[in-house]
Amino acid sequence: MSFLDWYLNLTFLQAVLVWLKLLLPVLFILTVCALVGFSLKLFSGSLKVPKLPNNIQPKRGKQPAEKQTA
Repeated sequence: MSFLDWYLNLTFLQAVLVWLKLLLPVLFILTVCALVGFSLKLFSGSLKVPKLPNNIQPKRGKQPAEKQTA
């Protein structure tokens, strides 16, 4: 019995599962390669990351005194 005969006798769900088992290692390797490449690009400085605006970080130094209502 050849692979084609066996494959054509599968239900749709079984055929999808066979393809997933074949493609998952490839997708995993591609994902790892993409993450490694992105990390190298990010840490080498060739990828420009926008800086946060100054108003997000807490201001250092003396804070203005709150107005007291008396």
